[in-house]
Amino acid sequence: MKKALELISECDDRSYSRVRVVTHYVIDMNLPGYFAEYVRGFKICLLDLKRIEEKLSAEESLTNVSAMLIVSCSVNGALHSKGIQSPHLRERIASLCETEAIRFGCIAREWERKVALLESDISEGEALAGGEVCPRIGEN
Repeated sequence: MKKALELISECDDRSYSRVRVVTHYVIDMNLPGYFAEYVRGFKICLLDLKRIEEKLSAEESLTNVSAMLIVSCSVNGALHSKGIQSPHLRERIASLCETEAIRFGCIAREWERKVALLESDISEGEALAGGEVCPRIGEN
């Protein structure tokens, strides 16, 4: 889950700000029938990583899907904190949470693509420079 939170912080400031405000903990636990749930009173995002991992397709990563679910939970928490929760709005809220998670997923895929291109350019540059090693992003 740490990697999912790092992914959110690295590629989407808006989502990360929301997660930090409305989510105090992200906990992995068995959730019968659900992949994720937001516990409003305690500001906790619950994820069932085992269930998520079982349902992943070959193209999906646990980190990306977990990050998308954390973003979805944070939208639910933000709406609740503003008093926007009622039974007749349930479907609209769920749709908004899903839409925001998908938006984040698109941003994350594009960010990862750019990082991969940058890393490949650095690797090619290292080879062309006669083996001179350039430090990678985040390394000391």
